[in-house]
Amino acid sequence: MVNLTVSMKKRGISPLISSVLLIAFVITLFVVISNWIQTGVVEETTDKVDEKLTDQLDCLSTTLDIADVCVNDISSAASIELSVDNLGDTSISGVSVRVLGTGGSLGTFEFTAGSAVPPLGRILSRSAGTQTLSGTVDTPNKIEVYPLIGGKLCRDQVETVTSITAC
Repeated sequence: MVNLTVSMKKRGISPLISSVLLIAFVITLFVVISNWIQTGVVEETTDKVDEKLTDQLDCLSTTLDIADVCVNDISSAASIELSVDNLGDTSISGVSVRVLGTGGSLGTFEFTAGSAVPPLGRILSRSAGTQTLSGTVDTPNKIEVYPLIGGKLCRDQVETVTSITAC
């Protein structure tokens, strides 16, 4: 016969201690994952939204004034002369100009100042010379001037001129 006796000298972890350890492990894991999500996802998204909001506020506080404008030929414009002033509260880096004509013709040019133009400063002066358009515009009837802030176009702050004369 074989003697089957079990020794009770080795004991396991009590159920209470194992439950406490398991709960502590789960809480630690939750804290690590939530911290990773907050720093990796939430802060990155917040930074992007903050940057877009800043750009929009800069655009909204921009006001342009077209002081003087003319084209080289009223029937078929290839170049333009204009004076543009910054009347807003934000410094701008330049302007983007679109000249629209009859029949859907379109000519554009972009002017970037050497340095940011402060509020109440002249961005582009007619005396600076003639600006060549990207294409010839048949009978120009509308000129749109958009501010550039930090190289980004502010589409909502357009200044429009419809009374166009020949230089």
